Amino acid sequence: MVLKVLTVDIGTTNVKAAVVDERGRILKVSSRELKLLTPEPGAAEHSPQEIVRAVGETAKLAAKRLEVDAVALTCYQHGLMLVDREGRPITNALTHMDSRSGPYAARVEELCDPRELYERTGCPPLFVYALPKILWFKARRPNIAREAKYFLLVKDYLVLNAVGEPYIDYGNASGSQLFNIRQLRWDDLALEIAGIAEDRLATPAEGAEVLCLLKGRGAELFGVNPGTPLALGTFDGAGQNFGYLIEKPELAVVNLGTTAVLRALAREPLLDIKGMRVFCYYAAAGRWAFGGSTNNGGSVLRWFRDVLGAPETIVASLLEMSPYDLLTREAELAPPGSGGLMFLPFMAGERFPFRDPYSRGVLLGLRYDHRKCHIVRAFMEGVAMVLKSIL
Repeated sequence: MVLKVLTVDIGTTNVKAAVVDERGRILKVSSRELKLLTPEPGAAEHSPQEIVRAVGETAKLAAKRLEVDAVALTCYQHGLMLVDREGRPITNALTHMDSRSGPYAARVEELCDPRELYERTGCPPLFVYALPKILWFKARRPNIAREAKYFLLVKDYLVLNAVGEPYIDYGNASGSQLFNIRQLRWDDLALEIAGIAEDRLATPAEGAEVLCLLKGRGAELFGVNPGTPLALGTFDGAGQNFGYLIEKPELAVVNLGTTAVLRALAREPLLDIKGMRVFCYYAAAGRWAFGGSTNNGGSVLRWFRDVLGAPETIVASLLEMSPYDLLTREAELAPPGSGGLMFLPFMAGERFPFRDPYSRGVLLGLRYDHRKCHIVRAFMEGVAMVLKSIL
């Protein structure tokens, strides 16, 4: 019998589920887009309840009429939410695009030697991480912070719903600025800065190993039989490297998702001690992922689709195709360089090539002879420009 694995990925833009066999064949796929919530300037949130619903819907569709032998998870990093004693979310999940924690990233640097924290956690001094978000919650939402039993990442909350207790794989934990990437446990210095004990965080575990056998609630959530093994997996980017079998440090994968990332794997932590520009997270199975990331990738094209792409969205719906395909065809009508039009895609702050939660998008050089195709292409070329700087 050929082994079949249900893989579920929670991305910043979509939740995707697929059943893949041990030969690498994709047997069935399901996907659902997540709504990005922006209730105030700087906010970029997800509804935890919507995430769980989307996981249940996509997993059940992918697993329908298939005998699934195991479930494995991947998830985006840096999202943080607060959960009460009953396991109910009392906040939305703050994504990596949420820039309200910007001042508290600076506060982290004031409370410690940022280079020491970087060497411990592999996380550059950035606003995207859970550590400055915890400080933001404590300062700006103190009553909610006091009410919370747990400070959870997104996958932790999903696992809490599936098995009754919050667990987190080492890979997603590494993207919090709270986790020691050498000792593979919550870091004492980071916890001291956050002002929380580790029992208010999920229990870390190796994602490449089976966590448990799913019981009634978890089996129902994923649409599989009770007794199906669950592996926590890793974060979405590392999963891409493993999927492409790119494991040598001299070979990298470019990931164009909500963000844009250049990432490689190594058998030991690799850091940029001098500049603290490169991240290094534990991935899984004795591998560490290192590289650079822009905070704005496919998300800028999603914004264009939602705000300026109504015609493409309507036509794509009639033709049963993706509006992004139509936007790409439109961009092809403009020459390389977009007729002198330049777009700086820093719409949600930036991580690389410079750290600035307050940077914003700029469309530079707009003329009367420019058309929509030039603007779409400039959006794409702006992301490519930042990726080139990481190289």
